[in-house]
Amino acid sequence: MTAAGGLAFNPPQEMVQEFRVQTAAYDASLGRFTGAHVNLVMKSGTNELHGSAASSHPTRGMMPPDFFPHRFIWDPRTGPIPSDRIDRAWPPQRIVQYRGVVSGPVRLPKLYDGRNRTFWMFGGHALDRAGATRAFYTVPTARQREGDFSELLALGSRYQI
Repeated sequence: MTAAGGLAFNPPQEMVQEFRVQTAAYDASLGRFTGAHVNLVMKSGTNELHGSAASSHPTRGMMPPDFFPHRFIWDPRTGPIPSDRIDRAWPPQRIVQYRGVVSGPVRLPKLYDGRNRTFWMFGGHALDRAGATRAFYTVPTARQREGDFSELLALGSRYQI
């Protein structure tokens, strides 16, 4: 789910019982929003202790590149595709995801037995992502800071001001 354009609540998928996406909800109780409204129903606990854990490690071979790096790498006008061009435009990344959920009944010895009545559930997930940024940065030369961009003419007609 999102709030003000950012992620507000994103439970692990093992905690979700059902969900509904409303794309054209005109009910005044939902307030003003654009796009979609997502309703989630969370699972309740059980009388037995349950849990799950998972991790994933997607690699560069399993993920497609973004549009512009893809176009730069496999442009037929630039000749053969060396591996350094792939690494430069689409650098390797390390992405590891962890997820876990635990649930059970609320039991306080000699005080309260919550089987069939009160349950607890705890879950979370983490994303560990490290990699180079996919951006090209340029710094204007001293002549360009003075307003002289004539050296760009030597690079061809791609650069126009």
